[in-house]
Amino acid sequence: MSGTLTFDVETHSRRYLYSMPPEEFVRLIGYAWGDGPVQITTDLGELRAAILKARWIIGHNIHDFDLRAVFGFRSNIPMRLADEGRVYDTWTHAALVNPAPATYVNRYGKKALADKPEKMLAWFGLDEQAYQLGVPGKTHDLKELAHEYGDPELPKKARIEDGFGRIPVDDDRYRRYLIGDVEASRAVGRALLHKGPLDQYAMREQRIESRKACISSNGWRLDEVAARARTEHLRVRRDEIMAGLIQDYGFPEAGEKPWLTNPGKDAVLAVLRDHGITPQSRPDWPRTPGYSKLREAQANADACRREAEELRELLELERSTLKERTLRARQRKLAALEEKAVVPEWFGLSLSGDTLTSLTKGTPVQDLGEALAELMGQRSLSELAVSCVYPDGFVHPEITMLQRSGRWSTTEPGLTIWTSRGEGAIEKSYFLPDAGDHVLIEIDLSNADARAVAAMSGDKEYAVRFEPGADGHLLNAWAAWGKDIVGTDKKDPKTAEYRQMAKPLGHGWSYGGRAKTLSAQAGVPLKDAETFVDGMDTTYKVVVGWQNKVRKYANRHGYVQNPWGRKMWIEKGREFTQAPALMGQSVTREIVCDALLAMSHEAMRSVKAQIHDALVFSVPADGWETFRDYLKDKMETVMSPPGGQRIEFPADCGPPGENWMAANH
Repeated sequence: MSGTLTFDVETHSRRYLYSMPPEEFVRLIGYAWGDGPVQITTDLGELRAAILKARWIIGHNIHDFDLRAVFGFRSNIPMRLADEGRVYDTWTHAALVNPAPATYVNRYGKKALADKPEKMLAWFGLDEQAYQLGVPGKTHDLKELAHEYGDPELPKKARIEDGFGRIPVDDDRYRRYLIGDVEASRAVGRALLHKGPLDQYAMREQRIESRKACISSNGWRLDEVAARARTEHLRVRRDEIMAGLIQDYGFPEAGEKPWLTNPGKDAVLAVLRDHGITPQSRPDWPRTPGYSKLREAQANADACRREAEELRELLELERSTLKERTLRARQRKLAALEEKAVVPEWFGLSLSGDTLTSLTKGTPVQDLGEALAELMGQRSLSELAVSCVYPDGFVHPEITMLQRSGRWSTTEPGLTIWTSRGEGAIEKSYFLPDAGDHVLIEIDLSNADARAVAAMSGDKEYAVRFEPGADGHLLNAWAAWGKDIVGTDKKDPKTAEYRQMAKPLGHGWSYGGRAKTLSAQAGVPLKDAETFVDGMDTTYKVVVGWQNKVRKYANRHGYVQNPWGRKMWIEKGREFTQAPALMGQSVTREIVCDALLAMSHEAMRSVKAQIHDALVFSVPADGWETFRDYLKDKMETVMSPPGGQRIEFPADCGPPGENWMAANH
């Protein structure tokens, strides 16, 4: 091995990554040795030989795309190259040393948001990284070129997708674009090294990216027939629900978007109110930006009410002397003022599909929330899953780990929104093992987030919850409201109620959440949240001390660093909440990643999905216990950080299942 190779490839649409052989999928190749000129070729064998020869292999997003395109998505060569410490993917390194700020000015001079994983993608694009780092970026717009050559009969997006495979490989603009890509990747690679070295942790991240790409390549087989049947069932049910909403609550039928009209909003609020869902009972109800103008709206309503009262009195006095036309005009004005004199209950409240789905989840009107969300254009889970199926019959999720904690975000489809509880669990039934003689198994870490806090804080009292037979949620309830008040029998309705209230509050508290935030997040009264926080702070003083220590470190350095060595930069002014939260969240992620790195490449090919602290596998039904024991052993670990305490991280495995729902536990 010798030399530093920077490369990039132009291909057909990404849609064909899992169906076209590499020799057909890859259309044009650009690579450069060291600081040398970029060489252009269509010979895939030439590039493969260069990659296998190079000491360093550099490119932007090459784990996720280019290496899979070159060697094929079933090849383990990309993982081997990463394990040998030879791959430097600038996208991966940027996530560590040049993370996306919450807001920034992009290369077009416009303010951009990067507060969610999907919004961070633009920041990590090659052009944007080049701009932010002050180095030359791309020279042409490939989409414009693809649109030029794409089928003109297709819609714009489809035309561009089609065009990627039609651009002549000898088109000078195509070649110059590719040369610009290689040169930009090389420049960005150098600039990022000035922000942070390729140290042991950074090279571990390169290996993790190769595993993440492997999971995308593995994909997950979908029972399309069952998923489509589920979609049709939901459509019929939605129509029935909407008919009832129209009949019982006067939901408007006319118009393109009746749910946006005042009568439509009134109807939605009315049906939710009838089932106990109000802004008062759900303090976590999301607000819109317009909510900030509530006081102004109330003042305007008061003014309209006073004007209406004055006009009404005037009409009573002058009614007999007014002409009919004038009288009708004033009556219309009075009606308009009376309508404006009341601030509607829905003012400033979000009534989006996501909000309605969240508010009604687990309630008697869950179907209604889902029906309204679908009416607004939100696809059902089954419909979403079918839309993500590739020609091979598998979904191949897009996975990123752009959050500062390194947590994974899965989309296309977003598997984290598939629930295990209630009727919604049936949505998991159309995810299948790789073959008829395989089963799915799901292995997850037990209370990993809480164990991480216990390990790092060293709070022995907090660690009692991990002893055999202990119940962490009940312990939290006792800490908050007292054992005498809560009781000890989980079957007792009063005890069960307190335990359930403590459940959503405990997770946020361990990361430093305070009463106001916890009340909004968990949907419990502020007074109960305050009691909970006071009780937990008193009982688990060592955890609170650890939280404060982490905050102090963040204030001093501008970042926190977990036991693995990951630096997580903190937004100035948000140290109080971000510092302990990032420390806690990152640990579970690191443990799951350690498990993936410990598995053989062959075992990695069985991974279907990673969902927070759980991994789903497809293994042969015959002797599945052997595979379970091997995989479970890789996931279990012990953590004993300096200044903390030794905490075990056990893993649990559900039953083998013919689908994801059956394998869930």
